[in-house]
Amino acid sequence: MDAAGRRVVAIAMSTQAVAIGTTFGSFSLFVQPLERAFDAARWQVSLGPGLLVVALAIGGMTLGSVMDRGAIRPVMLAAAVCHASALLLASQATSLLALGAAGFGLGLTVPPLGPLGGSTLIGRVVVAERGRALGIMNMGAPLGGLAFATLAGFALEAWGWRTTLLLFAGFSAVITIPAAWWVPRAFEGTGAADGDEPEADWSMARLARSPAFLLLGLVFALGTGLATGWMSQLAPYFSGLGLSLRATALVVAAGGGIAVIGTLSMGSLADRVSPALLLGVVLGAGSLCWIVYASGVSVPVAITTALVFGALTGGLMPLYTQLVAQRFGTTSLGRALGLTNLLMLPVSAISGPLAAAAYDTTGSYRVALLGFVVVYALAIFSLVASGRRLAPDGRAQ
Repeated sequence: MDAAGRRVVAIAMSTQAVAIGTTFGSFSLFVQPLERAFDAARWQVSLGPGLLVVALAIGGMTLGSVMDRGAIRPVMLAAAVCHASALLLASQATSLLALGAAGFGLGLTVPPLGPLGGSTLIGRVVVAERGRALGIMNMGAPLGGLAFATLAGFALEAWGWRTTLLLFAGFSAVITIPAAWWVPRAFEGTGAADGDEPEADWSMARLARSPAFLLLGLVFALGTGLATGWMSQLAPYFSGLGLSLRATALVVAAGGGIAVIGTLSMGSLADRVSPALLLGVVLGAGSLCWIVYASGVSVPVAITTALVFGALTGGLMPLYTQLVAQRFGTTSLGRALGLTNLLMLPVSAISGPLAAAAYDTTGSYRVALLGFVVVYALAIFSLVASGRRLAPDGRAQ
């Protein structure tokens, strides 16, 4: 990887660390403090990640095409400023409605600072070792989860949720704005090697009409959507097992941090082994984790399962982006990931609140977790079906 490639990977990894770490990576730690602050039911607070995903889908759909046309730097720079501002506003919220409004604005900034922006940037610059570059970039999400969940665990106990969000806003401003400023102003090429791209560019409408894309997008939507929904319940789950807030924060942080293993290893393997095969293995192993969680295991086994599941989910994004690049081309990555966010929207939006409602009703997450097993089986079926929609050369048509 040359200097230009290392530069954009560093930018994408750092902005993704903040974008994901301050939202999905640490949200579950805020569930119980917000329940007490606003006298709300768990399912009400758990609507937060769903609201983030709705905003994420809108941001991805609207900004994906803009970034594909080369306007990467201005979009990322504006998103960086808005991200810090939204966190600042959230820290001053006096109601769940006001907090939700700030959260919606925060969600709009996640696509350009997170996987969509980073994948588009790398697709424009990196040719050789693209899978490895995407794997390194996607290390930002677990590292951000590790850092911000650890910070939140201590700050929530010491100063409360408002001050914690103020700290998040400060770190966001210090990290993402300089990183976005460092994005190249122009790109010499598209990041495609000879023979590396499908025959034609894929528009958003063409992607939406493609069974090969819709089936593949459904795989990621189900796999990542459920993981995101469960992440919002992870801290309450471990608190129910008797762990303190700080201990729970360390488990959440470790589960997010260990995703680095899956992110880096799967990203590197995807250059040599079929990404579709690896994605199927990840989903199958994830199903086993849902079964273990639902079995009412001891604290050590539950912690081990959280670490294993964290490593597995870390591999989802690099494998999916590599598959999209192979089948639809790097110049379509922004549009493809934006449309994928729309597919993921209903899954992420309802899985967390449904799991919380199951807990409010039965006092256990067991019913929801067993339902997750069925959904992952559907994702594996969709993965196989998507492969049968390809041309003989392995590309979409």
